[in-house]
Amino acid sequence: METSWLPISVAQNDLLRLFSWHHLAAPVQEPRCQFVVAGSYSISNSTPGYLTTAPGAGVGVAIYDKSAGVGGVAHFLLAEPTAGVGVRRRDYYVSTALPEFIEALLAAGASLERLAAAVAGGSYLVEDLSDANTFSLGTQVVTATIDILQQQKIPVTSIEVGGLRPLSLLLDTLSWKTSIQFIGGPSNQPRSDVNKPSALEIKQAIDAVTPIPQIALKIIQLLGRDNCYSVTELADEIKRDQVVAAKILRYSNSAFFSPESPVESIERAIVLLGEKNLLEVAVSTAAEMFYSGHEGGYSLMRGGLYRHALATAHTAKEIALFTGWVDAGTAYTAGLLHDIGKVVLDRFVADSLPLFYQQYSRISDFTELERERFGIDHMQAGQQLATKWQFPDSLCAAISSHHRPEQAPEAHQLMAHILYLADLLASVYMSGVDLEQVTLDHLNTRMERIGLRPDQLSLIIAHVPWNKLLYL
Repeated sequence: METSWLPISVAQNDLLRLFSWHHLAAPVQEPRCQFVVAGSYSISNSTPGYLTTAPGAGVGVAIYDKSAGVGGVAHFLLAEPTAGVGVRRRDYYVSTALPEFIEALLAAGASLERLAAAVAGGSYLVEDLSDANTFSLGTQVVTATIDILQQQKIPVTSIEVGGLRPLSLLLDTLSWKTSIQFIGGPSNQPRSDVNKPSALEIKQAIDAVTPIPQIALKIIQLLGRDNCYSVTELADEIKRDQVVAAKILRYSNSAFFSPESPVESIERAIVLLGEKNLLEVAVSTAAEMFYSGHEGGYSLMRGGLYRHALATAHTAKEIALFTGWVDAGTAYTAGLLHDIGKVVLDRFVADSLPLFYQQYSRISDFTELERERFGIDHMQAGQQLATKWQFPDSLCAAISSHHRPEQAPEAHQLMAHILYLADLLASVYMSGVDLEQVTLDHLNTRMERIGLRPDQLSLIIAHVPWNKLLYL
């Protein structure tokens, strides 16, 4: 897999600085950066730049041959294929993808005898480490990685695994230095005494939020119904919003769907995607428009809010399909919209960012810090928007309680619990895209509420298209 270099954005520069990578104190002019998404790897020569990943509960591996000037970074999700999934996504698994990554390095000119590695990730899914064996996916993926590296006689020169805080791994493709740091700190910036916004300022921020397009509101209503709509009428509605229609066509032609021939009309998109998928794509494009423009607060990279929302949506859909408790389309929409309240608070987070990073490690639930700083958390802000826009009750409940699903009305408890788990998995398996920390308290109990066992988590994870979500 060749490196696809990206210019480092302002948000990424902030990210590199806040991760305290001291060897970047005097970076080369206009360095290039590649974020390696879950289920992929990237290889480079000695061209100045950086390869970086945030493995979360997965594992990030940097392997390099300094003498040959060849190296790369890989991000794997699980140790080995799970029964019932097979090797359909072989790039997700250490057992199938790590040997391919090593072979690709050798094909690029590296020597097996000179390779060295750095390993990071495998964060726990529980705070009570007595339960760590029950939720042992992180441990399994790290162990499988170390085993293969030892078999290949590749020395591990740097390793940081386990723990509850997500890690980042960076490889400098000029010096071949690696760095492993906790995401979100420590910050080198001084404590910032930012004034707490008033209730009036929060209200004004809520009132100032531009609503999602009307076509999305109509589709949200349709997603909860069983074929109570006309596909022709739906296509006509979509075509009336040229921006949404254009984005749907772009989405339909993306690597996510890989059509055999270009999709040039909404009607063709319906044939390719199917009716339900078209509805989801339409809502996704509207959500992308809604989240865009918010890059300095919660986002850790360009489009971070949307990327996290999209990952949560796909994960919620897979959980809904697996459990059968709620409509998968509604779960997908809930995942896309669960963080709409962050748009309200985004500029306040941007103003308080150094303080957020300094205090990030002391909290188990990010909403606690939001309430402390702003007098309101993003769930409460999102509930006000959802009510204002007359979202269905199930979506309102999920948005307002996805960090604490027990607080949802009884009729919507299942949706809230599914969204909680989807948000958690998106945070730990696609970490590094936005500032998020989901409490791990009562994880086992919350999974039991929707009938999921810990050993079934890998089935959910394996079906989410993590390796494509960053490029949609």
